[in-house]
Amino acid sequence: MWKLFFSATALALLSATPGSAVEYPKQATYLIYVGQHEAGKSVITIEQTQDALIFHSDNKTQTADFKQILSCRTEIDRETFRAKRFRYEGEREGQAIVGEIWVEGDVFNGDITIDGNSFPSKKQVNGVAFFYQNYVIDNQIAFLNGVVRADQGMLDFTAVFPSDFMFSGVSAFVESEIEFKTPNGPRICARVQFTITNSPPFWGYLDLDTGLPVYMDYPGSITEVFLLDAYGEKPSPKYTLGQTPDITGHEGHKH
Repeated sequence: MWKLFFSATALALLSATPGSAVEYPKQATYLIYVGQHEAGKSVITIEQTQDALIFHSDNKTQTADFKQILSCRTEIDRETFRAKRFRYEGEREGQAIVGEIWVEGDVFNGDITIDGNSFPSKKQVNGVAFFYQNYVIDNQIAFLNGVVRADQGMLDFTAVFPSDFMFSGVSAFVESEIEFKTPNGPRICARVQFTITNSPPFWGYLDLDTGLPVYMDYPGSITEVFLLDAYGEKPSPKYTLGQTPDITGHEGHKH
């Protein structure tokens, strides 16, 4: 069980979290680094309707042992940030993939095609669920906001991995509100820790003014995600290839 201590600033954060009043930027670009090497880029446009946030994103990631190119459309509830519909098309590991996942009540329906082979799927999910396609950063926007908006900044939810139609439990909580320094100036951020079942924890830093993550830190895979608007074209990653990070003493990104 988590044992948490919320400072006065963290408690103030939880009473003034981002939500439907936030005017999200119309576009955001993220750079993905593994070690010291740029491994990917995600370009996102954001559309707001009365009851939904809709993200259109073009995503490309290539590491030494993984390649993915996807165009995605993510639709989430504007108030709760919960999953509604996710469409994707592209390639992963040399295979052509296309699919759609949508929610009807508490049932997730999937229509997945891999190299022309179709795999219709269906699964009931109880409780809160968010989409989590690897390296598709608009999904991180959703679940970061969802946790910050949650009661006392704590949330257990189901991560839905669309292209695999897999599901995993996640525990998350707001550690604190901090002034997070970036090359283009400080941002007031909620620092949130996530732990997926049987995986090392990772961290996200959500800008409370824009509703966008400024920085994502995955120590277990020495992966970092940088908001271009905050870091510019050439961020300074803290990890190096072959490094074994100490996740127990996580301090975030330093400059």
